[in-house]
Amino acid sequence: MTKIVMKQFNVKDIENITLKDGFENFIQEKKSLNCSEDYIYDLTQAYKQWIKYFPEDMLCKTISKNHLLDFYKKKRESNPNIKARSLKTYAMSLRTIFYFFMENNYMPSFEISLPISPDDGKDPFTDEEISLLVKKPNINRCTFGQFRDWCISCFLLGSGIRLKTLVNIKIRDLDFNSGFITLKVLKNNKPYNIPMSENLHKILKEYLEIRKGNEDDFLFCNEYGEKLERSAVQSAMKRYSKKRGVNKHGVHIYRHTFAKYFVLGGGSESELREVLGHCSPDMAHHYIKLYRTDLKRDFNKRNPLDKNSTYIETPKLTKIKMSR
Repeated sequence: MTKIVMKQFNVKDIENITLKDGFENFIQEKKSLNCSEDYIYDLTQAYKQWIKYFPEDMLCKTISKNHLLDFYKKKRESNPNIKARSLKTYAMSLRTIFYFFMENNYMPSFEISLPISPDDGKDPFTDEEISLLVKKPNINRCTFGQFRDWCISCFLLGSGIRLKTLVNIKIRDLDFNSGFITLKVLKNNKPYNIPMSENLHKILKEYLEIRKGNEDDFLFCNEYGEKLERSAVQSAMKRYSKKRGVNKHGVHIYRHTFAKYFVLGGGSESELREVLGHCSPDMAHHYIKLYRTDLKRDFNKRNPLDKNSTYIETPKLTKIKMSR
């Protein structure tokens, strides 16, 4: 195994650390954390986009918000057809890189805002939409594909996992005795377990009675028992939503929905990060910030004082006095 060694900088060196040196240290850390090659590739691509407009020998301490705004402007000018989602993806990767710089005192600290993407308008499913999605089909009338799609929808709602992870789950990864699911194919390349809710436990048990298969088989398959590819799941979920009368579609909306309900249910940022398998805290923090308004709105329903008592205003008090 190759030993990964990060460059060590003293206070004087940090003052003069360049973008190139800072990024090399950043990548070494991600490799030491065993982050997936796909994740490191995305970060590297964003860095390559950045150095198209800014030199690698620029000092990290000189990077500011204005540089980021200038980067967004230059990307749009050089490619008028660039998708908003693509620009936001670059920005998210750059934010992860620069937050690493800030944590290591390579550059001044400031909050990095992301450019708006049309995907931001894809709100999580509402309670009414969730009710439509989780309604169980008539197993005596539906096809295997229709029943499987219902199971996939429930699985996504009950776990918040990514599509790449979903299609690579095998039957052996389900432990009904302990009530946990092992996730192995992940963005951060670190297998971990997530709880299996009571309803999901029942749904998967019933699904496997119909699906059958061996422990090494992929959990979700086509009617011939073959692994479902990501594109097939995306198409199936689009049809599923439409048939259920839900206008929103897209597998990632399930992840947003899970995150929202987790936050509103009182889950902490660290817990959300662990359950969703984020390599860095950035995205978990984004979800907490995104749903803070909903959290405040529903706070009266959730805290024990307001939920279990009613404040009765009394006339002006005259007998109760403080001792001075």
